[in-house]
Amino acid sequence: MNRLLLLPVIAALLLCGCFTTRNGYLHPVRGPLSTQQPPPVYTVRASGILSGEITVKLPDGEVCRGPWAFVPGASPASSLAPAWDAVYGSGFYVSNVLGSKLYAHSALTGDRGTHLDLEIYKASNTQSDPLLGVAQDQQGNIFKVSL
Repeated sequence: MNRLLLLPVIAALLLCGCFTTRNGYLHPVRGPLSTQQPPPVYTVRASGILSGEITVKLPDGEVCRGPWAFVPGASPASSLAPAWDAVYGSGFYVSNVLGSKLYAHSALTGDRGTHLDLEIYKASNTQSDPLLGVAQDQQGNIFKVSL
């Protein structure tokens, strides 16, 4: 029983790279923002270990915040499954993310009404594997998450 309780803790630590704070970016890859020259890049700050908060700052100054939480396995019904495939290639979600033990989801709300859904995952528990992620807003923009 104790081993079962320890697994989510270990997985979350690996997902976060053993850091309590990570900084990164959202890069638009599909949708209206991806056609702008240059495309806008959003800054991201994620904090926590088992769970925490993600803050995304948009170029116009709007700030989107929301909790993220470790989830034991991505769902087959994820609304971001098409975004994973758009960013990383056809079939990526089913082949890599679905059922992953190192997976987190966040729904972020902006102070001016923007809504972002964001998911991240790590392929394995090795430190050398990067965190991969996607996000999507209500205007149909799909982003690659770099954390």
